[in-house]
Amino acid sequence: MYFLGFDAVSRFVGGSGTWTYDSQSRPTHFARSNGTGTAHGYEPDSDLQQVTHTFAAGSPLTAPLTYTRDKAGLILYRANPAAYDWTPTLGYARTYGAANALNQVASEAGVGLAFDGRGNMTSDGDWTFAYDMRNRLRGASKPGTTATYEYDGDDRRTKKTVNGVVTRMLWSGQDELAEADAAGNILRRYVPGASVDTPLATVTPAGTVTWLHADGQGSIINSSNSAGAAGTPVNYSPYGEMSGALPANVPFGYTGRYHDAETGLWYYRARYYHPRLGQFLQVDPIGTKDDPNLMLYVGADPVNNIDYTGNQTVVSLEGYALRGVEGIFFKHAYTRATDTRNGASIILRGGPSEGYTGNASKNEAMTGLGG
Repeated sequence: MYFLGFDAVSRFVGGSGTWTYDSQSRPTHFARSNGTGTAHGYEPDSDLQQVTHTFAAGSPLTAPLTYTRDKAGLILYRANPAAYDWTPTLGYARTYGAANALNQVASEAGVGLAFDGRGNMTSDGDWTFAYDMRNRLRGASKPGTTATYEYDGDDRRTKKTVNGVVTRMLWSGQDELAEADAAGNILRRYVPGASVDTPLATVTPAGTVTWLHADGQGSIINSSNSAGAAGTPVNYSPYGEMSGALPANVPFGYTGRYHDAETGLWYYRARYYHPRLGQFLQVDPIGTKDDPNLMLYVGADPVNNIDYTGNQTVVSLEGYALRGVEGIFFKHAYTRATDTRNGASIILRGGPSEGYTGNASKNEAMTGLGG
């Protein structure tokens, strides 16, 4: 069993690993039980400046990621070892439809895209997509592959079937905790971090633990085994195109979200995200309140913005929610997330999906599953 513990001032101190903090309560190092470590460095105003992963074996043994920001704190670029570079595919040409000329892609690289009457994408030129009356993706198909998806009353995906193979998803709040086969046999368990979309590890029924290592965006860029040996780096474009493969039994990747290997899409709870197109498949469930582009992803700034739920871009954080450090909020155990475009704000711990509208006095114990 893996336990996620908090100290007397509600700082996350880990479970099968240990967090240390500086005098300002900023997390500075996470030591895992397999001998690997992750160190964090900050600018004077507490913006994340560096994430450095250290492995017990493998190449490279260290993976320093250094972020350079402008005077407003926005990331300009990231410096990292060559093994963590993403190599872009150039030459995409896109056209836009006359009806929605500013936001709806009509074709890409000469391949036509199609949409239904509600604006949801029904074809990307490769896959055909089908939706229910609530605009939830219910099916995806192409020659040789058919996938279907089911959801619970909270719109969490609970089942997917790919070419007849059933996988059931088990949840706790907004965290995926495990997956099972059609008969209910556990396939793998997930150890969540202290906030949403910051998984710590995956565990198989045989007890094999795979530790996850994230960048400052929360994307899983590598893994380590029980001996602390590094896996193969996984690289992403700013918009989530992936080069390399996720480790076995690890579905989490870009911004800590779930990757559907069958379609290449990222599952963002309320909607599915298409990394090659850089947009969601479905229209925004709240309409044009945030933006006239109903499929826009994180305000077209994926380097500085995140979206936990598929329907809310977090563009401003008091206390800075630190991504990529196994779910720590620094400066405050609780923090207020504010959307600077509409002024909406909530006090949260665990991401916008687990916010509290009252004062930040709640203190809860958190536990995760393990082998």
